[in-house]
Amino acid sequence: MHARLLPLASLAALALLAGCASPTEDAGTDDGSEVTESEAALDNSGIIPQVSIAGVKLGMTIAQVRALHGEPHTIWEWAGDRGIATFRYRGFDVSFEPNVQRVYMVDVQTISIRTKEGVGVGTLRRAVDALPGTTCHNRKIIDPDMGEVGEWSAECQIGSGKAGTVGTLFVFRDEPRYDTNKVTHVKLVRWVD
Repeated sequence: MHARLLPLASLAALALLAGCASPTEDAGTDDGSEVTESEAALDNSGIIPQVSIAGVKLGMTIAQVRALHGEPHTIWEWAGDRGIATFRYRGFDVSFEPNVQRVYMVDVQTISIRTKEGVGVGTLRRAVDALPGTTCHNRKIIDPDMGEVGEWSAECQIGSGKAGTVGTLFVFRDEPRYDTNKVTHVKLVRWVD
């Protein structure tokens, strides 16, 4: 009797996961390209730029994230009755919009979650630059009260950066050196402005 329950439970879980995204989200990325079989295989464990990180897509509900990854290690809540703010899993965070309770950002801090090319946390900037559709920026941080403070902000993005579109952001240590600058975070975001 228990042997038949497990396959039924597995089918129910697959049915729930199949409804995690609309057909247009599953068909490709913001730039119109198709998601390949190798990218689909990475879907639950890797980074697919402009699509998902660890299988989590923007707009997913709390229930869909829990069905995919189980209970998080830590849950942060918004002040007041605005709901859950962030689920912290081993190596990545999933942030939810207040009140709406849908994913608006996924942030990776572990070296084990990578793109099919092997790019992720700890990767040198030159490897990120080699990803298709990547645009990179180095900026000196300017404090309005103090002027230049000598720190650098470096990031690369995949995606148009236009409001409402999905992008993948690679954030680097605060140094401008091209040959030693490594990724510290990878984020899946929807651009707001």
